[in-house]
Amino acid sequence: MSNKRLWVDELSAGMKLAESIVYRGRILAGENFVLTESFIKQLKERPDILTVVIKEEDNFYRPLTKWEKSVRENYERSVDKVKNVFVLARESKQVPMNEIADIASNTVNNLVKDSFVLQTLKSLNSHDEYTYHHSISVGVLCGVLGKWLKYDSDSIFMLVLSGILHDIGKSQIPLDILNKPAKLTAEEMAVMKRHTVYGYDMIKEIFSIPEEVKLAVLQHHERVDGTGYPFAQKGGKITDFAKIVAVADTYDAVTSNRVYQKARSPFALIDILEEEMFIRLDSRICLPMLAQIKNTLVGKSVITDDGTRA
Repeated sequence: MSNKRLWVDELSAGMKLAESIVYRGRILAGENFVLTESFIKQLKERPDILTVVIKEEDNFYRPLTKWEKSVRENYERSVDKVKNVFVLARESKQVPMNEIADIASNTVNNLVKDSFVLQTLKSLNSHDEYTYHHSISVGVLCGVLGKWLKYDSDSIFMLVLSGILHDIGKSQIPLDILNKPAKLTAEEMAVMKRHTVYGYDMIKEIFSIPEEVKLAVLQHHERVDGTGYPFAQKGGKITDFAKIVAVADTYDAVTSNRVYQKARSPFALIDILEEEMFIRLDSRICLPMLAQIKNTLVGKSVITDDGTRA
């Protein structure tokens, strides 16, 4: 029998503790205690208790909890809606803003409220139809970055909108380039890089979209040292929203499975962010992301270079 550490929001009634839960010097529940709905609710009300260790037994194949089902259903609905948006945009060169606003306000915001969003997105992501999954994930990540950076609710909504729309210009990229299952040639990459300008051109005349969102779509591949595109702008000329989208975009691109690239480990992502945050990305935005990534690794099982499980 093996044990497994789970986040409190992953728990379900019937699971059995493998280790006692100690809270401020007092044992709340001992080994072999069987979790109940009421006890799980108590745990969720204690901010100092993030994870517990359970005995896997039959829990390895346990059904999804109500919370997990809700998150998965919200996410899948969002992906379907984004797919429809891209199809409409490709055909008409217009952005259906009613659909976009609905995704941002009713669905993605529910995922932004998820305190374990980094783990949740990792479990939901798929290499199938990556562009649509990526738009939702970046929208969610922009929202939670806004929360961690203490933005107000209106700004968080605009950040979510920026993330959802950031790649809308890819709807104008030829499908043989967009869906190519191999590395792009230099000529193909030049076409792909035009998606930021295409996206901006599609939304620049839409009155209901704030200017910060439009510039985030245009600038999300700009880098503070001037090495980005489309205009190689430097730090002060890049908006904060664009810098936030850049970090969210990097996070999801590195940690997602794609047709031509497997997801890399959180440790690889930490290395990338730590290397880039004083050169190409904004350190003010990278630091809270790094802190959250490191928190998600506490209690996780790993295999060391010599094959030892720890």
